[in-house]
Amino acid sequence: MGGEGHVANTMGAITILGGCIAYARKRSIPSLAGSLPVGLGFLASAYAINNGHEYEGHLGAFGCSCVLIAAMAPRAARAGRITPGAIISFIALGAAAYEGEKAKQWAS
Repeated sequence: MGGEGHVANTMGAITILGGCIAYARKRSIPSLAGSLPVGLGFLASAYAINNGHEYEGHLGAFGCSCVLIAAMAPRAARAGRITPGAIISFIALGAAAYEGEKAKQWAS
């Protein structure tokens, strides 16, 4: 099915871009080191989705979304205000819901 990899591609781009911006603004090496593997995981998942491995791709993107939520949500909660991390956490939550549902559809 065409277009199912768009969410994973978008999440990969947002994740890598966010890590690069955090590094550029605050020299945050942990942000860069964390965002690159997760972002590349999203992009690899999108590649799998677009090349006939839909179940595996959606499952991989679901896992990347969960990792992103686990990494960003606690920091966003501690901040007590809307931060870029909070926004990414909510976007990742939506991506996890979508990717989980698509993986479930392709499993059956």
